[in-house]
Amino acid sequence: MAVYAVSHVYAASATVSATSASVAIFIKLIRVILLAPLIMIVRLLITLKTTRFQTNLNAIDDARPAGNIAIHQYVPWFVIGFIILAILRSVEIIGQAEGDNIHKFSRYSFLVAMLGIGMGVDFRDILSVGAKVVLVISSVILFMVTISMLAGSHLTFH
Repeated sequence: MAVYAVSHVYAASATVSATSASVAIFIKLIRVILLAPLIMIVRLLITLKTTRFQTNLNAIDDARPAGNIAIHQYVPWFVIGFIILAILRSVEIIGQAEGDNIHKFSRYSFLVAMLGIGMGVDFRDILSVGAKVVLVISSVILFMVTISMLAGSHLTFH
């Protein structure tokens, strides 16, 4: 629940046992693999709902036939890029050395993105949302950390 990256999932679960590391990695990879189809399905449903709403609003049936669906309308560009790069790496068109360099670049890019998000936070906006919202968010974060700590300290496999 509290671990984001695949490598961190492995590191956290390997402290329990090799079996828990294998199960944790399997679950994490299945979750990652299913993100692309989930994004496509959600985007398609949103588009269909919007098209129906506009059709009812205009009283004109302008729904597109299934044959005219363009993939870029339903899938964000970064998902398409991820799938293409995953395929290229899987068939080893992108080799181990290039893959390692891309991984290093992505880590620094992620760091820069998080820094940019953090620098864009205006604390006056946070204070203006009110104490109730801050209390709810703080409670949720505290709950997640507490559950993670309790589960990590009490779940041991031998």
